[in-house]
Amino acid sequence: MTRPTTTPAAKDDAPLGPYAASHLIHVSYTAGLAHADALRRLTAAGEVDATSPWTLLRGTLENFATGLWLLNGVGRAERRRRALSLWNEDMLNRHQHEVELAAGDACADPRHLTALIHQAAQTTP
Repeated sequence: MTRPTTTPAAKDDAPLGPYAASHLIHVSYTAGLAHADALRRLTAAGEVDATSPWTLLRGTLENFATGLWLLNGVGRAERRRRALSLWNEDMLNRHQHEVELAAGDACADPRHLTALIHQAAQTTP
């Protein structure tokens, strides 16, 4: 399947390579829907306890808010900066996790995405 290259999202993604904003938006909404559906199924089954609904609701809201935050950047450069910032945060978290597990050379290098954030800030809309 080939992706369109003329949509606003495709233009946002063009210089980002594998760090596309559209991927993050898709994943955020998919995860939000999965949490909302799990809450619906749990409620429909009558298996609601004191904490599960709130945990699922939080996951729903956080994921939807992330997708909206990515989409709501004013201008292409800001949307790119937000996407790369989120990728960077993800890589830093992964790196920390791998360090804690003593994963050695399997650790992601967060400097790569930090450089991409600076590059995106200098791209023109």
